[in-house]
Amino acid sequence: MDFQEALSLQEKNKHLLGKKDKGLAISELILVPTDANLAEKYCQLYIKLLDGEKAAKLIWGADVNVVAVFDKEKIAGTGIFQGTDILLLSPELEVNKF
Repeated sequence: MDFQEALSLQEKNKHLLGKKDKGLAISELILVPTDANLAEKYCQLYIKLLDGEKAAKLIWGADVNVVAVFDKEKIAGTGIFQGTDILLLSPELEVNKF
């Protein structure tokens, strides 16, 4: 989806923060590029900064998905993050779609 649509979807779903999906707490909603090469660069930057807004400067205007980051506090220790497109979260979480 385009960047502006994704920002709107991200805003509409802030109620998901702190909720759990399959036992994992949703810590942050970030925008991740759909392009694999750009996504890899973005994820590396996100892991360093642990701040989706700052990392998003790298991808401004790109085609993106909104991704729920799980258990963000574990990223610093492992160097990896778990996440999923918010449109794939459990229906019980009542994701606001477009």
